[in-house]
Order: sequence, then structure tokens, then C-alpha cells
Amino acid sequence: MSILKFSGKSNPAASSANVRYITRVRACDDLSFHNLPELETRADAIAYAERRSEEESERPGRGGGIQRNHHRMVLSFDRTETTDAAREQAHEFMRENFPNSRAVVSIHQDKKEMTHAHIWIDARGTDDRKLRLDKTTYKTLDERWARQYDRQYGTDYEREYKEKKTETSAWKRDRVAGIDRPKPTRARDGMTADKYREKDLRDSGVNSHELNEKRIGRNKFIVAAGQRCVTNTHKQLDSSEREVIRFEHKFRETLATSQHLQQTITRVDRTSERAAESANIDRELSR
Repeated sequence: MSILKFSGKSNPAASSANVRYITRVRACDDLSFHNLPELETRADAIAYAERRSEEESERPGRGGGIQRNHHRMVLSFDRTETTDAAREQAHEFMRENFPNSRAVVSIHQDKKEMTHAHIWIDARGTDDRKLRLDKTTYKTLDERWARQYDRQYGTDYEREYKEKKTETSAWKRDRVAGIDRPKPTRARDGMTADKYREKDLRDSGVNSHELNEKRIGRNKFIVAAGQRCVTNTHKQLDSSEREVIRFEHKFRETLATSQHLQQTITRVDRTSERAAESANIDRELSR
């Protein structure tokens, strides 16, 4: 079945680490760009991701938080497709759903996972506006990929997706209501939570020394620079290392808030100065 995964990230180091990971020579069969005519090589893509991450970190975020600097998407095929065809399908999806976004597209031909496209998407588009997906759009991206896939290959995945979503939603409602019934069977139900986390971290490029990311969700875990995936099969960080990482993360949030506050104070000072100048002019005119 065709599968789409989409997520947004804010850690500065994770941006270039992800581009470095998805474009690694041994896995990337084809590298192309969407709305980035100035880029040609893997080195260009990595440098661009680093620069954009730095630029976003300097811009104040909402509420003083850390700015989201990129998004990640994976488009999977249910077959081994030619690299040229996979590239065209990926770019068609970008043109239809992210026309103003700037992106790096990397086609992989894994034997186990079939053909798939890793797409790094700049958080800010060609119009200098942040990419913000409303709830409906975000939840229907997979249906849009299935619809395009059906159009190209004559499959019926969009209908299957909608039926499975309805089935899963009904199971969740019953669970909240205290009704115990078997969970709907899905293709990857055999994967453990640790395996899911390990795969997600690997896709994030966690082996890069630049990566120092804290992820928060239903399952909380931390990855430090130079450390491997934090799972039951890998070495756990000790308490002192975790405290250092938490402190660094809190410091970055505080610094961003402080910068936002300083900008606000500067604007207030300028407004006060203009008001004082206006008052002086009024007094001069009234004499």
C-alpha cells in the first residue's frame, strides 16, 4: 500500500542532519529540488538547510518559543518503481499540495521497503511565509497521496484509507467509552514502540554529531549529541547527562523569549519617543 508520513521539526541541528541522512550516497538514487533552482549538489542541500535553520532561529517565534525550521515527508510506493517515475510522482505531489514550498527530494530504492521518496521541506516558502497546515489539510495528506497513486496506478487505496481511518476512529471511541474489543490490524503492528522510535530517530539523522534533540510526546525520550538511539537495545543516558540536556533546552527557550521581549521593549521605546516628539511639536504650535 502507498504510505505518506509527515512531521514538522524545530531543533536547529536536526535540519541539516536530516538532509545529510536522506541524501547519503549509499541510499540516495536521485537528488532533485523543488523551487530551489540555485541548488545542484548534496553539499548545496546540506549548506542550505544549515543556513535556513540559523536564519529561522534568529527570528522570534510565537510566544517566544523555538521556531519550526523544517518539515519532513516520506512518500512510499507499494512496488519497486523506476527512479525517474518516482521522482516525477514526488514532484507532482509537491506541485499540487506545496506549490510555494522549497524542498529537497531524495529517491531511495530500498530492497526491503520498496521505492520511497524522502522530502525535506523548508518551513518558509518562496513567499517568505511559514508553512502552516490546518487540521483538515494535515489529516488528509495521506488521502491526497493515495488519490494521486490511484490515478497513476489504477489502485483503490484512497477508499481503503478512508475505511481504515473510520474503523480506527470507532475503535478509539469505544475504548474511551470502556468497550473492550480487538484493535484493528495494521501492516506494521508487529513493530514494537522501541522499533518505531529507533526508526524515527534513524530517519532524523541521529548519528550526526550535530544532533541534540529533545522529543516530547506520549513516549518521552532524549537524544544527545554523539549518542545513539535511546531504546532498550542501546545505552541509556545517565541522569546527569539528561539534566544537562534539559538545562540547555530550557536555556534556548529562555534566550528566545528574552530576545522577543527585548524587541517588544525596543518597539515601545520608539513609540514613546515618537509620542514625546509629537507632544513637543503641539506645545510649540500652541505658543
